[in-house]
Amino acid sequence: MYSSLVEKSHLSVEAVKRHVDASSAIRSLIIEGRLKCVNSTPCFDLKQFYEKTPNSTEWRVIDHCSAVTRLYAIYEQFVHDLLRSFLSFLERSVAYSELDTSLRSEHRRMVGQILMNMDRERYRTLRFESIIGDLASAFTANGSYRLLPEAMLIHEQNLRMSDLATLFSRCGIPNVAAWVSKHRTIKSFFSEQARQSDKADAELKQLVDYRNDAAHGGIDVDSVLGPEILIEFAEFLAALFVALAECAQWSLIQKSLDYKKTRLAGIINEVYSKNIVVANVENATLTVGDLVYLRADNYCY
Repeated sequence: MYSSLVEKSHLSVEAVKRHVDASSAIRSLIIEGRLKCVNSTPCFDLKQFYEKTPNSTEWRVIDHCSAVTRLYAIYEQFVHDLLRSFLSFLERSVAYSELDTSLRSEHRRMVGQILMNMDRERYRTLRFESIIGDLASAFTANGSYRLLPEAMLIHEQNLRMSDLATLFSRCGIPNVAAWVSKHRTIKSFFSEQARQSDKADAELKQLVDYRNDAAHGGIDVDSVLGPEILIEFAEFLAALFVALAECAQWSLIQKSLDYKKTRLAGIINEVYSKNIVVANVENATLTVGDLVYLRADNYCY
């Protein structure tokens, strides 16, 4: 359901990890004078590498700032794309009048904020007539409408866990913080080795704080992270993306059940070793190649 989005974001995070690794290795070779051509004919001129690169401290600062800034950008874009997709599902599947009362209230409130601030640069692509038309259309016979993402995804603060939870809740996905803390990918991340923090909200806060310092020039040499910690943040986000995608997926399936867009096929009632399970399946025919979703209190895949 959201696998392509997770895969795309994982590739972006992996690119940051590769950059951090490669930059650290090249920096060490140049600083230590070990960058040489070996058994290469012809060999390119290495002089420019030694003359034009920044010194070790400046290079580390640049790597630090670029890595944490890029990682946060990937994270924020993932969240926005995930919630846009979820809102799009609601638009296609549910009449506006059947949406949860809290979601409709949030939608009207956030659209109101947009209307009051339409002269701001960030809303330059929006049109008053279009927004009003979408609202009016929601109450027409055909019931088509749009949950304006530019409104629903407004957040003035960086997405620490509390702000992330607020954003998800506004879009109709509750309890994201509790879900993340219990998710298998997050538990595995923290159990594998010692980390900067011991909880997801603290790890995310550290990344956001480093990103803000990098963006606003608040970097000193003592706060520059080495490649190991930068890669740790990348791996944390990779785990977080899976947890958030499954949280949204769980809610989407629940909405589908609530609005009778899908139905429960069966329930697993026995689990054996080697991932063998027994399920009671009722009133359904399952065929090799069918897509089946499994979900419980802390997973949905």
